[in-house]
Amino acid sequence: MFQSTRPISASFRTALQVLTLGFAGAACAQGTVSLGGTLNDDVRTYSDFGVHRYGSKGEQSALAWMGRELAAAGFTVEKQALQMGRQLTLNEAHITLGGKTSEAFPHWWPPEQQMQLKLEAALKAPNESTGAFAWLRLPYERGAYLNAQHTQKILEVAAHKPLAILLTIDNPAGSIFTYNVNQEDAPWPVPVIVVPARLAAQLEAAQQSGEKMNIDMSMQYQRDVSSYNVIGRIDNGAARTVVVSTPVSSWFTSSCERGPGIALFLALARHVAKEKRATNFVFVGTVGHEIGHGGMESFIHAKAPAPDKVKAWLHLGASLACYGWTHDAATSQWRMRAEADPSLRVLLASESLQNQAVTAFKGVAATPLFAEKSGIGELRDVRAAGYVNYFGMAGLHRFFHTPDDRAELTGPELLEPLANAFTKMLDELTVN
Repeated sequence: MFQSTRPISASFRTALQVLTLGFAGAACAQGTVSLGGTLNDDVRTYSDFGVHRYGSKGEQSALAWMGRELAAAGFTVEKQALQMGRQLTLNEAHITLGGKTSEAFPHWWPPEQQMQLKLEAALKAPNESTGAFAWLRLPYERGAYLNAQHTQKILEVAAHKPLAILLTIDNPAGSIFTYNVNQEDAPWPVPVIVVPARLAAQLEAAQQSGEKMNIDMSMQYQRDVSSYNVIGRIDNGAARTVVVSTPVSSWFTSSCERGPGIALFLALARHVAKEKRATNFVFVGTVGHEIGHGGMESFIHAKAPAPDKVKAWLHLGASLACYGWTHDAATSQWRMRAEADPSLRVLLASESLQNQAVTAFKGVAATPLFAEKSGIGELRDVRAAGYVNYFGMAGLHRFFHTPDDRAELTGPELLEPLANAFTKMLDELTVN
């Protein structure tokens, strides 16, 4: 399985040490370190399972742990078994250019007849790339999903019949960046291999010089791949139910993309289980997010309460509590900030709950997207299925959808305010 082994830079370590020391002192002074610390521990536990791609060992370990935590809190836990039609297992992926080897990553879905690649060729412009490698550079769009425009650009290059397409997607981490795909997407006509965006200058030089480079990749398709959603229920004998959902699977380790949502999910589960409330609860951790939202689709179809039985649906999406970063154009250096970037984090709510959400999340920096604008990520599936009372949060961060995402990109001082806000709103919805 692919996992980044690139070491954390000295400047990144220094920034973390300075920020952590400052935050720890503030948290202790305010007397809020306990809950935040517990949340942060859960982020690190999730992170330690490794890559969480659908069907992987890391995903399965995370699901089992979440099930144990829900049971310990007092929930009745079940596994909703499901299958997704295909998944790709990656054994090895790298390129060698100028004597230096760099990580690579296939963009899903590769041609089925080319699972083992050992190629050597020059890098050419797309219109000259027949029998060679082509390079395609896509801009960073702050998105998570492969769209029709991306697909069209890749297919236009593939029409020139290169041996493979080297794809760089510009991103603020300068890393490998990949998009979510669907099960219905057709395989690419030629291998599409994502390489770190930071290699753009080297790739441009190689394209101009005609220098040869190597691609080594080993992978295989799996069919009808099994996994499960983890579901916890508390039946309080009420007429209506509150649903809380969060995705579990992801492309890489995805510690700050997924970890905060899962930590908040568990914290809220422990909180609502302490006393009998005026609603029932269903907590669900869904799988298959990155390859078609299969887990959420299966849950809505077979296990979710009917829309008229749901008092509210809370969805905890991506990158809820990740440090913001500032880029110094003069020095080309990045500086980690002590707070989240509100331009990269959105507060979501149906029209029916938007005023309540604004009140509960006062002081939490986020961009509001309400009513018809709120169908982000898996919440769009919830909205499309006819659930009219929902709220949640989602976002991006500098290392989103890259193998460089790690647990150190969040901390107690970011997690604590969100836990308080979500708790406040859940209490208002569910306490007699």
